[in-house]
Amino acid sequence: MNISFAKGDWDKDLFEQITSLRTDGRKPFLQEDDSIVNDDVHDRQDHMTYNYISLLSKEWFNAPARLETECSFERFGAPLLVLSDDIIQTEDGYPAYGHHFEIVAFEEGFNVWELNGRDKPILSGKGRFPVPAGTFFTLSAAIREGRADITLCGHTETISLPTLPARFRAGITACEGVNRFRSFNAAEEH
Repeated sequence: MNISFAKGDWDKDLFEQITSLRTDGRKPFLQEDDSIVNDDVHDRQDHMTYNYISLLSKEWFNAPARLETECSFERFGAPLLVLSDDIIQTEDGYPAYGHHFEIVAFEEGFNVWELNGRDKPILSGKGRFPVPAGTFFTLSAAIREGRADITLCGHTETISLPTLPARFRAGITACEGVNRFRSFNAAEEH
């Protein structure tokens, strides 16, 4: 899967929009010329107002695999890679994440979270270094059995993830703040 999110370049039918049981995420991404964004920046009142939006591939992948996105955030943003083998439904039947992993970029580096529905998130790993707001960068994860090698802004960290599924769907999420995505790539490695 090799997706450019430029206007007219991508097929929305390759993804399923998934919400979180912790944050409602049913609004669509807004299309810009070269990317998609989770907020209309012209209508924002403050940095704490944002739209959680997540797109998960309909395609399944087997580890070892590589996930990658070119993304950016404004102040206090948190664009992320997501992978899951457990999609459940909200009370009204909307698809939501059950057990899943988030690889989150932000101004101070990255965090890797393990989440399960409404349960308290578990911080599984982190890397600390400056990540510039307002600039596109590449966030990538090499998914291996029981671990992920995370690369961001020239730094690579190996994070132990013993409950990482061997087969999963993958995608992107705009979490906190304003986040833009230019691309998403996912491929099995042999």
